[in-house]
Amino acid sequence: MSSVPPVISAAELAAALDAGSDVVVLEIRRDRATIPGQPALAPAEPPAGHIPGAHAVDFTELVGPRTQISGDAPLPEEAQVRDLFERAGINDSSLVVVYSSDLASSATRAWWVLRWAGLPDVRYLDGGVHAWLAVGGELSQARPASGGGTARVRLGALPTLDADTAAALARDGH
Repeated sequence: MSSVPPVISAAELAAALDAGSDVVVLEIRRDRATIPGQPALAPAEPPAGHIPGAHAVDFTELVGPRTQISGDAPLPEEAQVRDLFERAGINDSSLVVVYSSDLASSATRAWWVLRWAGLPDVRYLDGGVHAWLAVGGELSQARPASGGGTARVRLGALPTLDADTAAALARDGH
């Protein structure tokens, strides 16, 4: 496992952006009506805008095709991940910072999927966009240009547990 911390503060993000580092910010968006087993939640009023330079990523880009045995949100396929890396300009050396304006679980899913797909430095923005505003960060309406990402996809970089392995663990107790 990597020694890279999973969380970054808004001040640390601002410093990395100011230094001109290879930072890619992803704003993860999810339609609350699509959350299985959840009543339609009245969304909190999101801030007007996003962190400058943040690419919009729909939660569905982090979910693979569903099957009768896959569960609600299976892992994405390699082509989906490759497309996201390319579109968002993610390179193997990029610091990738994920946040969500209203559903922290969407950003944590993005963190896990991106780490599972082999990115070495993915961080969750502690406090999200509200922490960004609290350190004097401004919001933007503009989105960055798409394209140029060259990160190599390495699915399986984090461990997963399938049904057969879970059953074996239950049988032998380890």
